Amino acid sequence: MELLTRLTTRTFFTTLAITIVLTTALAYAGTGPSGAPDPTFGAGGLATAELADVGKSGGDNFGNDAVVDARGRILVAGGRSKPGSRNPSDFAVVAFDRTGRRDPTWGKNGAVIERFPRRGSMPWMPAVANSIATAPDGRVYVAGRVDFASDRDISKGYEIEGDDGGELNINRFHFVVHAYSEHGRAIKSFGDDGKLLIKAPTDWSGLDAPAELLDIGVAPDGSLYVLYEDNEWKYRLVHLDRRGHRVRGFGGSGVVRLNLPKGAGTDELTGARVFPDVNGAVVTYTTTSYKKKAGRALWGAQRFDRYGRRDRGYGTNGAFSKTWPLVGKLRGSDLAVESVLDASGRIVFAGTNAEESESRTIRRGAVIRVLTNGRLDRSFGNAGIFSPVNHDGTPKYVESITSGSDGRYVLAAARCIPDPDEESPCTSEWSTMQIDSDGKPLLSWGANGEAPISGDFGGIKAMLSAKRRVYIAFGRVYSANERNPRFGVTALFE
Repeated sequence: MELLTRLTTRTFFTTLAITIVLTTALAYAGTGPSGAPDPTFGAGGLATAELADVGKSGGDNFGNDAVVDARGRILVAGGRSKPGSRNPSDFAVVAFDRTGRRDPTWGKNGAVIERFPRRGSMPWMPAVANSIATAPDGRVYVAGRVDFASDRDISKGYEIEGDDGGELNINRFHFVVHAYSEHGRAIKSFGDDGKLLIKAPTDWSGLDAPAELLDIGVAPDGSLYVLYEDNEWKYRLVHLDRRGHRVRGFGGSGVVRLNLPKGAGTDELTGARVFPDVNGAVVTYTTTSYKKKAGRALWGAQRFDRYGRRDRGYGTNGAFSKTWPLVGKLRGSDLAVESVLDASGRIVFAGTNAEESESRTIRRGAVIRVLTNGRLDRSFGNAGIFSPVNHDGTPKYVESITSGSDGRYVLAAARCIPDPDEESPCTSEWSTMQIDSDGKPLLSWGANGEAPISGDFGGIKAMLSAKRRVYIAFGRVYSANERNPRFGVTALFE
């Protein structure tokens, strides 16, 4: 009897242990309900990080871009600010492992922080990391904008890319690119000890210069493309080799300018991205134009070959464009857009136009797909356009998109809910949804095709897909019990 009891007890605990291991393994393998949070990631599917010496002093943590590297880590690039400063003070890159913990093999305690030289009474230069990308060999590039006060500030540790001997104006923004190993250490062979500065190519010297680092992308050979807006509202694409030197065969001097189609308007580009490949790079963007107060949006893409020439075999004379009438006839329309490259090399745009007045807000989202030859894929959705709607038939607006497995796409979308107690005409109720490769919604995602995104967060900055997971990187994550925002990433089963 005693032997039987021991055997029964041993069998019970053995079975329990196997069940726990199998349950954990199945969850890690991505077999949970589609659209549900992954409980093995962070706390209930949400991982956050607050950098040292900020949390108790009223500072800020925020993310601007994110990427999944070859090791499965989620790297979030953004910034950290000191109390009382209106501008972010340093670059910051936080690494989360597959369980949502800070990865100790990246930088110091899972974070890399870059401080910049002093500017007068300020502790260091206002800086922001806008974009992050990984190379095939594991290196990580982070790019952003810094307000340098003087040539002496710039000379502290930066190689000046394309330096022609001219002076650098003070009190204006320039662009910096930092290169790191997979462990977050500076790659000394890139630029000057891993740092490169790209000069803003105009004589603008005002503090409100519109210069902006838009995106970076890495080609299969490890070379780097940097897309930015200069101080005269012009858009340029720079091609750099692995050492940070311009590829002179690209455009003759390593840089080309984007020539927008006639009638595209002069408003700031929205959601501009660069997607390099073995033959060159595709640049995507959205802009708006107005005629007699009637607005329209233009979704566009331009393809450049490895020499910086427009690829005439792509779209029409090297460019794709799709116009979309804006809501109403007021100039208050705003267009949010994101683009992603799927596994078949097609560009997928997801965006929203919106018009707000004293009495209403109308937001309508749409998704389109562009074939590798630069033509609209009319087999996608309804004659080339998928327009998400709520269950009651009202339109959704779309914030972001990622290309998942099996040719499917996952969207972050929202409906507009009137809120008479708020100054804004509506508040957002966020959810994710999945569509198949034909542009049709899948009801197997979440509950009846939707999965809510809960929590208090400030904007969606990136959506990523890897190993049957969907990761959403937020601009900021807030907590009722904490005063300061944090870096934040949520993980969903795909």
